[in-house]
Amino acid sequence: MTAGLLWASLRSAAIAVLLICALLPIYWMLLVALSPTGLTLTWPPQIWPDVTGFSLEGLRNADGPVAAWLWNSTRLAAFTTIATLLVSLPAGYVIARRQTPEVKAAGLLMLLSKMVPASLLIVPLYIFFRRAGLLNSDPAVVLAILAYTIPFATWLMSVYIRSIPREIEEASLLDGASPARTFLMITVPLSAPAIAAVTLYSFVIAWNDYIFARTFLPLGDQTTIAVGATTLIGDFVLEWNAVMSVATLATLPPLLLFLVLQRYFVAGLVSGHD
Repeated sequence: MTAGLLWASLRSAAIAVLLICALLPIYWMLLVALSPTGLTLTWPPQIWPDVTGFSLEGLRNADGPVAAWLWNSTRLAAFTTIATLLVSLPAGYVIARRQTPEVKAAGLLMLLSKMVPASLLIVPLYIFFRRAGLLNSDPAVVLAILAYTIPFATWLMSVYIRSIPREIEEASLLDGASPARTFLMITVPLSAPAIAAVTLYSFVIAWNDYIFARTFLPLGDQTTIAVGATTLIGDFVLEWNAVMSVATLATLPPLLLFLVLQRYFVAGLVSGHD
């Protein structure tokens, strides 16, 4: 009994330490974002500040079109997510259900392509987009990000679709449904947890992208929030509350998307447990 109590105490302490490590950066970001400029420069920093001194001074001091940055990131992330789903869902289905040597090789090559670092593709992609007239446009960034989201998303979809019994699809075919109708009405709804995971993964990858947006889009009101936030860091002046205010706004869309999709993740965990 003593050993069990000791183990439970150690486990609770380890969980508490992990929670502190995970939540401390978020707490500090919110704290600095709501603090006036003078308070962010004091030493030692105030871990427990006076709540009555909170203000939106940092957001007002953000020297840049923050609303435009947020809209650009949202638009690019939405396009990337939709394109990733449109490609990875049928591709994952083919890899899962057509176990031919050619399909297996294509799936392996697609997964291996994700191992290519983004820095290695910058120059050839820049030359290609310049010749195609796509520089300084959304398609250039979306196509570049798709090179990284589609391989992993396709692999994830294929793994999940393999867990769906073939008998369900065969029963639909025996009832007279076409393969396309079976895919849309049977396979797609049953793949909801995987679709939710791919949606969140694609959105977050596109939302946090820096290297492609910085290379293929101009600065100013045409860039994304990830790139725009770095322009707030000056050579001689750095207002941390402005930077953290923009960082706080940048965390909201992915967080809201996760809250919307979390019920599908729970459903997937429960079905996997069953």
